[in-house]
Amino acid sequence: MQNVLVVRSSNRPIDEQCAACVASLVNSGATLVSQTGSSDVALQRNISLTRAVNFLRAAERPFDVVLMVDDDMVFGSRAAEVVIAHVRKTGEVSSACYALGNGDVAFERMPSGRYMGGLGFLAIPVATLVSLATRADV
Repeated sequence: MQNVLVVRSSNRPIDEQCAACVASLVNSGATLVSQTGSSDVALQRNISLTRAVNFLRAAERPFDVVLMVDDDMVFGSRAAEVVIAHVRKTGEVSSACYALGNGDVAFERMPSGRYMGGLGFLAIPVATLVSLATRADV
């Protein structure tokens, strides 16, 4: 998990299982940036990613992947390794397929063959995120 920045976004207390999953990544060498404070999920994610970009710009060591984790995600280290490896191999954003509490899969296959899914567990190349932050209007 070296060179991975984990961004945990929440507007409520962190689920204990999620906290344990994130702690496992940190224990494996990832760095954590946590953001709380807004009940607007989209705004919270934007604030979290802005904090991540500011952290990355000031960091004394290189990072190559940002892993966004919502406060209710429960995952194994292997799932994180898979999405991070995909980002490093392809340079593309990657998300894991996850099941909802009722057992439904939170992804939809599009006519193009690609999958459309949620943002609760998303790996982003640092170069892509910084480029977007540089080009985006404030």
